[in-house]
Amino acid sequence: QPKFLAGSRQLCGFEALVRWERPGRGRVSPGEFVPAAERTGQIKALGELILDIATEQLREWRSRFGSVVPVAVNVSPLQFEDAGFAARLLALLHARHLPCELLQIEITETAAVGHLGRVLPQLQRLRAEGVLCALDDFGTGQSSLTLLRNLPISMMKLDRSMIEPLPDADASAVVKATCALGQSLKLEIVAEGIETEVQALAARSEEHTSELQSRLHL
Repeated sequence: QPKFLAGSRQLCGFEALVRWERPGRGRVSPGEFVPAAERTGQIKALGELILDIATEQLREWRSRFGSVVPVAVNVSPLQFEDAGFAARLLALLHARHLPCELLQIEITETAAVGHLGRVLPQLQRLRAEGVLCALDDFGTGQSSLTLLRNLPISMMKLDRSMIEPLPDADASAVVKATCALGQSLKLEIVAEGIETEVQALAARSEEHTSELQSRLHL
């Protein structure tokens, strides 16, 4: 799924979305199969497969086009239970001759709060090597200013529940305040769930700098 700069609408990245086409049932939502994979312990294997596919796609694009934009991948907090997760991911990037900054790791704020002891050291190692980290679904969990300040993240993503009511005045006020907070911490801001031109224009009007990014669902 593409991400565009709010001002210029220039492509600035992609997010890898996982879908399951189940025989006899059709498409199954990640909201159903990801929690099931976490409950059964299969999320680690699934997560490794997704990272493998995403990095292989990046390698192919880079081989064909030379320069490419980053790809973001959601990571379950359960994957961080494996102390070797960060090392394996870095080895995968190096094996495919990919600059680390071409991969972005996303973790939800709820997961970050609930598993901080396991998440933080590995995020710090990934960030030190150049892998960008984003706090996903901001506005739905228990984020605090201390968490935002201490996590080694470069980006915060506003949950679609904050974006859907735009351009209502109260929703605009919340988005504006959140953007100001993120930018004061030198974080890029992604508006998740923009599906109409009205929402895109409303989100853009709340930006304070050209760093605000809007993810447009096309």
